[in-house]
Amino acid sequence: MPINTKTLLDRIQNGYNPTFDEALSLLDPMVDLEGLMEIADSITRKSYDRRVGMCCIYPARVGHCGGDCAFCAQSVHNSCQIQPVRIEDTKVEYILAYVRGMKAHGVGWFSLVTSGERLSDDEFAVLVDLIKKIRRESDINLCASVGELNLKRAVSLHDAGITRYHHNIETSPSYFPKICSTHTFEEKIETIRYARQAGLEICCGGILSMGETAHDRIEMAMTLKELDVDSIPLNILNPIPGTRMENQEILSPEDILRALAVFRILLPDKVIRYAGGRESAMGEHEYEGYRAGVNALIAGSFLTTTGKNVKDEIKTLTRLGLVIDTEI
Repeated sequence: MPINTKTLLDRIQNGYNPTFDEALSLLDPMVDLEGLMEIADSITRKSYDRRVGMCCIYPARVGHCGGDCAFCAQSVHNSCQIQPVRIEDTKVEYILAYVRGMKAHGVGWFSLVTSGERLSDDEFAVLVDLIKKIRRESDINLCASVGELNLKRAVSLHDAGITRYHHNIETSPSYFPKICSTHTFEEKIETIRYARQAGLEICCGGILSMGETAHDRIEMAMTLKELDVDSIPLNILNPIPGTRMENQEILSPEDILRALAVFRILLPDKVIRYAGGRESAMGEHEYEGYRAGVNALIAGSFLTTTGKNVKDEIKTLTRLGLVIDTEI
């Protein structure tokens, strides 16, 4: 029997948790987008009021990644013109200046990010030393995104001062083999489990608009729900020349807003964080995302693309009646 989406939305507004098929029905373009966003917004406000969080990232190792992810400019399997950076050449003084500037603007989280599926032992030792130096000089919340972990490495990160570990699943389990063949979805889940076992919070999301189906989007959301992650960064594909997805068609802003709203409905008390690609994909509709379930963002530049000026971002968020919270 067809799902009555109007009745379903009324039930969701009263606290109902939709099934997979019910959530999938909400991605239908015929469902009233404004009504869907209103419900997503009310769910966000119940958990977070008007508070939004900001994090910033710093690429401590760039390029020379052996993974063959179809979307990534840093993969050696793609033909992008990326200037590589070794972690050994990363200057802690520069990082600390960057962290202090971002913290002064209200950014509550900072993450070191490295390319590659797994750091060598020597690279990991350099990373841990960087983290310890940052921790001594700043009280900003620290995250790390350094690829595959075992339990020993996860514990080392925790002991060095890392609070949260970022490791995206990228997409649904079903679609993942179509974007990457050098590592498996199960290996990603294993790293997430090690990070949690070490006492770290989990930041884990993915990328919308890689050619996945609506079914895949719900499958990804349901997987994140099952993993019970803390923060969910949602990127929108920015097709980069030289990657296998350079000609990928991007979802419409309306479809992106619909996906954001359904993620919020399925994950009512989690942080849903705008990540890369939002500017180019959303255009003038970008800030409508904050009415569709988004309650955090990555501020400043991304890994291989430039973001927005943080001061301008904060001015716009303030104008929308949103309040920066350094703990989100």
